Amino acid sequence: VKIGGLTILAGRSGTGKSSLPRLYAQSLGVSGEYLHVPVRPDWLDDRDLVGAFNVLARRFEPANSGLVEHLISAEFDQREGRGGMFLICLDEMNLARVEHYFAQFLSVLELPTEERRISLFAEGLASPADPFAEHRSLLLGTNLRFLGTVNIDETTHFFSPKVLDRSQVVVFATPNLKDLPQSPARPPARTFPTVSREVYASWIRRSINSSARNIFIVLND
Repeated sequence: VKIGGLTILAGRSGTGKSSLPRLYAQSLGVSGEYLHVPVRPDWLDDRDLVGAFNVLARRFEPANSGLVEHLISAEFDQREGRGGMFLICLDEMNLARVEHYFAQFLSVLELPTEERRISLFAEGLASPADPFAEHRSLLLGTNLRFLGTVNIDETTHFFSPKVLDRSQVVVFATPNLKDLPQSPARPPARTFPTVSREVYASWIRRSINSSARNIFIVLND
């Protein structure tokens, strides 16, 4: 996840893939900056994830996913130097074709940090009364992390080379329930201090080759 871009958690249903991103946000103390987006199988392009521009009304209409509002908050946070971290989880992301509804993001995340912007609509189209008029394009800053969970079965789509080339994949093996130790008593609930973007960045080793791709990690036991 610290490498950036898109991290995919793959494996059979029930291995905890959907819980991990939420727990990761909790451990960083940024639960309020975590967005969970359930992917629908009828998504065809980025209008289903991001939204679309209404030409007749001259306003941008965001999708119900809440992604645009989350990206605006992340951009404002980085511009004001607040140091927050924002996590976005696309749950069951391969129920629809990722290279269709997430295409703009896949391309933009490959660019240098200062050029990583997605376009919502063309310049000069929005009415001045549109609250999204000043957010025609949005920066995907270093305070953003995208995660996706996928199930590997007959109800889902396989990833294209374009998606795999732009992501880190963590594969969860099917656990053997007979070998699991007896569950200890549940510890009391904890609250974690918020981790700033600067602290988070300090955990990343600078010697890592940023051009590395197709990192597969298999988690057993």
